[in-house]
Amino acid sequence: MINNKMEIYYDVDDGVFKHIHEDIAEPSVPPKDEGPTNKMIMDYIMEQFGLLLHDMMEQFGRIYNRVGRLMWTPILEKIKSQLAAWRDMYLSQEGKITLVNFALSSLSIFFFSFFKAPVNIWREVEKIQQSFLWGGSDSRRAIHWSDLGVPSLMVANPHLGMQDFYAHLVGQVSCQAWIRQGDPKDVILNEVKRLRPDLLVVGSRGLGPFQKYVLGLGMVTPLGCGVDKTWNQLIDGKCGIRALRLEDLKMNSFDSETQLTTFDQLTSKVAAVVPTGTNKGEFNEELWLNSKEHRSMTRFVAYALCAAEEALRDSNWFPTEQEHKERTGVSIGGGIGSVSDMLDSAQLICEKRLRRLSPFFVPRILINMASGHVSMKYGFQGPNHAAVTACATGSHSIGDAMRMIQFGDADVMVTGGTESSIDALSIAGFCRSRALTTKYNSLPQEASRPFDSGRDGIGEGSGVLVLEELEHAKNRGAKIYAEIRGYGMSGDAYHITQPPSDGRGAILAMTRALRQVF
Repeated sequence: MINNKMEIYYDVDDGVFKHIHEDIAEPSVPPKDEGPTNKMIMDYIMEQFGLLLHDMMEQFGRIYNRVGRLMWTPILEKIKSQLAAWRDMYLSQEGKITLVNFALSSLSIFFFSFFKAPVNIWREVEKIQQSFLWGGSDSRRAIHWSDLGVPSLMVANPHLGMQDFYAHLVGQVSCQAWIRQGDPKDVILNEVKRLRPDLLVVGSRGLGPFQKYVLGLGMVTPLGCGVDKTWNQLIDGKCGIRALRLEDLKMNSFDSETQLTTFDQLTSKVAAVVPTGTNKGEFNEELWLNSKEHRSMTRFVAYALCAAEEALRDSNWFPTEQEHKERTGVSIGGGIGSVSDMLDSAQLICEKRLRRLSPFFVPRILINMASGHVSMKYGFQGPNHAAVTACATGSHSIGDAMRMIQFGDADVMVTGGTESSIDALSIAGFCRSRALTTKYNSLPQEASRPFDSGRDGIGEGSGVLVLEELEHAKNRGAKIYAEIRGYGMSGDAYHITQPPSDGRGAILAMTRALRQVF
């Protein structure tokens, strides 16, 4: 007899079990029939179970696709209705991208995370976005770096959910990949091209630094008016801090006795005051404000006008075409505005002379009037913005202006900070909070120590920059001082005035700024 070896396997072509008999040898003694082994029985059972499970999942998939389409249809209608309301608005390309991202992020993350959208749903979302962003005229969907946050445009496998693709992309573009393969933008670009060759990626917005350059400088400081004047004074070792005088308190509505009493009670009597007068390098308010403007503008606005004029002249940017004016914005912030106006106006109420209150009281004290008056003087109709974040105001204003250029809201931004806080109430308030120096009342020239652990004091002035997008600057042949590569913000979440001793807030801000550089 012939000894047979039996192998059982599942043939996927016709779905039947087959027995294969293979001749092994010609034994001299007939073999004993032992029947099927335990392994053969278990293999048979598992294969039958797998076949049943496969059929069940196939039926479930068909049902899920039908239910999925019903579930996703109202969601797509919601996206369409949201975008339809915005389609006729005048928006920059970056503004449209922001709205698309908003529309998608407003959907329930539950659906994106746990329910895989069918292929036709992803394709429909792509068509909706293409129609909103580019009018549906271009078969190739050009996207900016910021579009990497829109997974439906970038997903390599349309059946995957949002978190699936995001996790895949993050895994591909890890810090280790950056180090191994160079610039992170190039790594992402190559990955995008590999996953979706039908996509055209343009620009460098969203990830990595967008090119924003400083082209103009303007300053009003306690060392004098103008960048050159201030710089030369610094080089010569001059100090802008001096002893306060009675007229510095700006108590115009009070009698002389009250003014003297207030001055005597101030514990700090030194400050960094902008020099005023008609000499070269001194601030002459008459040059910036006429008699009518004197009524509606206060000193911190005049400082901003002076610094902005110098910065614009330095950058040679005085546009006459309407299109250029609409693409130029202003972002000049301040700290506390005109406190002296508040003090004088409050005194009128105390004296029951309310009718003498100036109709310009409110516009004189508003921080945003610095940006407002600069824009009105030159006809700038781009973004008009004013940050109010105490000592960080100037930096925030510049960072915000940088991002307005980055997101395409403007090509040019006039930005910086301004302050005129040398008055009785401001100085008294800072004295009470122990923020002003009391050690150098007799030696004001030695009071400047900005990097000392015991630094204190108060000053005023204005600093303004002109920021511009690189290609815009190149096209008009403008000179360039520097490039802004990164901008980071943080909150100490620690104390109303005192920073934490470990400097964690500053470290966070610097780290976030550096992420935009490397």
